[in-house]
Amino acid sequence: MMAANPTEHPVMAQLQGSHAGYRFDAFWSVQNDTVFWGAIISQDGHVMGRPKGQLQREAIDGDEAGAIRHVVATAIDKNVGVDADAKLYG
Repeated sequence: MMAANPTEHPVMAQLQGSHAGYRFDAFWSVQNDTVFWGAIISQDGHVMGRPKGQLQREAIDGDEAGAIRHVVATAIDKNVGVDADAKLYG
């Protein structure tokens, strides 16, 4: 898919972390003004959830990594299930 601005390319990134006894591998892609994110949440080697969602770039003040950590931690706290669509960031 072509970006609206030919010089603008999607940016992809990932991070690993832990929250409340769970490990997570999170990833995101920035496309224009939207951050598309997803995560794999595991505990003791077992996948416990795969939340995903979208964030508006303007709502996260340029701190994609911090915003992703926040939405993944919130997904863990709210027990978002496998393949659930998490709408967690306001």
